[in-house]
Amino acid sequence: MNKLLKNKKGFTLLELIVVISIIGMVITTIFSIVFFGYDVYGRTTEDYIIQSDVRLAMEEVNQTIRDSKALFAVPDISYMDDQWNYIGLSADESRIIDYRWDPNIGADGDHVERVLVGPYDGITFGIKFDKENSMSKDNTLRMYFEAYTNNGNTKRFDILSGYEALNSLQVVNYGTEDNPAKALAYRADEFHYENMKILVNIALVLDTSGSMQNGLDGRSTSNLNNRRVKILKDQTNILIEQFASNTNPDVEIRMSLVEFNNDANSIRDFRNVKTQKAQLIQDVNDMCQGDSQRCSGGTNTGDGLRRAYHALEDIKADQLAAHGGTLDEIVIKNYTIVLSDGVYSYYTEYVSSIDTVEEEVCRLVLFGICLGRYTSVQQTYTRDFYLGDGNVNGSRNNTLNSPYYDGLGGSEDPDGLAYIQAVSDLGLNNNEEYTNYIIAFGYNDPGSGQVIEKIRLATNTDETRVFSADDADELGLTFTNIQMSITNDTWHYLGPRLTSVE
Repeated sequence: MNKLLKNKKGFTLLELIVVISIIGMVITTIFSIVFFGYDVYGRTTEDYIIQSDVRLAMEEVNQTIRDSKALFAVPDISYMDDQWNYIGLSADESRIIDYRWDPNIGADGDHVERVLVGPYDGITFGIKFDKENSMSKDNTLRMYFEAYTNNGNTKRFDILSGYEALNSLQVVNYGTEDNPAKALAYRADEFHYENMKILVNIALVLDTSGSMQNGLDGRSTSNLNNRRVKILKDQTNILIEQFASNTNPDVEIRMSLVEFNNDANSIRDFRNVKTQKAQLIQDVNDMCQGDSQRCSGGTNTGDGLRRAYHALEDIKADQLAAHGGTLDEIVIKNYTIVLSDGVYSYYTEYVSSIDTVEEEVCRLVLFGICLGRYTSVQQTYTRDFYLGDGNVNGSRNNTLNSPYYDGLGGSEDPDGLAYIQAVSDLGLNNNEEYTNYIIAFGYNDPGSGQVIEKIRLATNTDETRVFSADDADELGLTFTNIQMSITNDTWHYLGPRLTSVE
């Protein structure tokens, strides 16, 4: 018996360690499988919850669209108009929000946020609205919801839905491929509609100074197609086509070409972009001696703005007269698009008064004695910036009330900037009446204190409406952005007018 007990062996330490390691691996594997299952379940559940919430929100949006009286798909909600509701993203894109207008908040009313979807940890959203024909008056609208993980690369899901606004008289999309509509403005209150017109007047104030016949590198070129003015003509004609593509009968767009070099004597009539498109394009093609692309002179930016201002004032007066002098049936929006490829080197002034001074002058003084006298007649001239309408009568002269151009010619003239300021003070710097766009074309002019920045400040132009374009593609994109900006400025006026039911 004792012998049997003595021959029985226990586990060695090594064997014990091996067994414990094996058991640990088995347990780890089991827990990994369990936790993986829970993780997969959690992710699947999270995706299901998000998709379910999004689908519920889409159904709510569907009902909202069906009940709306007017719908406009817009690129953003950085500005939300009074009386309108909006569906769009929060600033951090973590929530989809219905911004409802409440007239009872404060003295003037405000928008109240009602969250439709979100937030979820590590998830951001995308939303887009479109229709096949952006400006058509049919009642269809498509909406996309997208959700992304926090790395911004992985799309969790993409849901597309098509809606029909059964009760709406107007469904318009102002998004483009480059700038899609990411928000929806709508009205669901009881309103009846009366057709109205929005009259858009655009003055194209375009530089045709001598440097515009150079290439984009600033050097002289014999290749007519590479000259700055040819590029400007081509892109301006595309801009005209873009405006002419508007099919909404409630908007009328007119454009006028204002060339400027030493002066702005070459100004064309305002033309309707739809009914007079061919003439408007011909006006553009005729710049700088037509096909020869030969430009000349300096840069009198102020004179271009002067002629544009008076032309816009004249057409506004004509439009008011045609509607009985009231704005009850029309909204008038005036714009200037100023393009220059260099510094302001000229300005326009005139002799406003001439003073004559007579004095006795001694012909000869001998030994302190005056031998003979005669009357000397001296004239002094008071010169002021010319702010009236009409052409400039050549270069500097001493003729009373005869405007002329003057300046340094080849470099930046401080009086040129002062003249721009004086012209702008006529009314162009009033953002309630005018909206200005400024383009630096073919030269580098970045930052505060440079030429374009000085023009911007003088004209009180918002910095978001100032552009720099160094080639044809950039100029085309700039014109497209301006076209969209003007459309977005006026979108809430377009279509049927909303009049409250008594």
